[in-house]
This record gives sequence, C-alpha cells and structure tokens, in this order.
Amino acid sequence: MIILEKNIKYLRQKKGLTQKEIAQHLKVRANTYSCYECGKTEPNTENIVRLARYFEVSIDDLLETDLSKSVVKDDTEKIITRYNNEEQSFSNAIVPIKARAGYFSTLFQDEVKQVKYLKLPFFNSIGEKRTFEVEGNSMIPVFQSGDFVSCLSVDSPNKIISGKYYVVISKQDGFLIKKVINDKERQHYILISENSENPTTIRHWSEVDEMWLVKYKITSHMK
Repeated sequence: MIILEKNIKYLRQKKGLTQKEIAQHLKVRANTYSCYECGKTEPNTENIVRLARYFEVSIDDLLETDLSKSVVKDDTEKIITRYNNEEQSFSNAIVPIKARAGYFSTLFQDEVKQVKYLKLPFFNSIGEKRTFEVEGNSMIPVFQSGDFVSCLSVDSPNKIISGKYYVVISKQDGFLIKKVINDKERQHYILISENSENPTTIRHWSEVDEMWLVKYKITSHMK
C-alpha cells in the first residue's frame, strides 16, 4: 500500500485540502486518515472506493500507479492531463435513473453499459462533477422528470449554501433534488420541494451521504 499512501497525500495536496477535510468526507477521524497517509493503517475497501471517486481516478491507478509522475487515463475514458503544471480534469459521470440501484456498491455501473461521461466545455469549476437524471414531480416547475442536472460535489456540510438547489443522496431516501436550507446550529438540512403538494423534510447532516450543488440544467421541456 506504499503507492496508495503516496497517492492520496499527493492528490490531497494538489486539491489544497487538509487531512481533516478528507477525513470528514470519508466519515473517519482525522488521526485515522493521517495514519492512511503515513502507512500505519490501511483504509478498508469502501474507503478506497470513496477516495478513488473523490479524487476522480480509477481504483487501479490509485493502488498501483505513482500519480505524481504519470499522466493517467483510466478505463472509463476519464482523462487527466498536466499542462504547464496545471491539472485539467474532464470528468462528469452521468447517473441515469436505472443506475441508481447499484450506486453505492458498484460505482453506479449497470449490468449492460459502462459509466458514460458528459463533457461540458463551460462547466470548468474545480472539483468532482456528476450529472443526475431528475425523477418525479416534487420540483415542478423548476425541474421536471427527465431533466438532467450537472452538479459539483460539496465535501463538507459547512459549505452548503442555503437557498441553493442540491442533489441530496442517502441510503435512507435515495436520490432527491431539493432547495436546501442549512441549519448549522442544529446540524440539519431542511429539504424544500417547489411543488407545494410535497412536504418539507428535515435530515441531520449525519443522515446524508453525498451533497451535489446543481450548476446547470439540461432539459427537453421547451416552451
């Protein structure tokens, strides 16, 4: 695991993140993550998968390739190049409704097709990107079933901005797209639907696995 500990330290530093921030994403103690980087302990399989997804590299590259010296091209056609010491990442995985059942266990690969990626030249925000298919009518008229939303990962509850739209993912509720109010004092998310027929729900920070800030909407529902 020498390559792994070297890679996660390199990738963390490239993103300008602290060990504490990565530990919060993994839901482990900061000293536990520190032990990952110094090789005292090894992350379990689930956390290796989380690290690969978070840093947008394949698991094989994370475990076997010295990423500080290599140009990486993984088997999902995600390309990372380095030009003038700047990293350009083209990765925006599409998560259709049919891929949600295996999202946590199989990196949302269905039995037939591999993950597909959407390249949006104007979506140049730094961070992990993902595009989700909208299902249901809870967000009408802002979002309709069949729309797609391209999102940016948010790795800390404290970074959630009240009044913005987010894709909220949890094992309890599955996939929701909601307007979110972040109650930092109580550490709660208030999840609001645009459709008044759908009730507002409240979830504790600990009940939510992933939060994705909606940046762009792709729709075929043209007036």
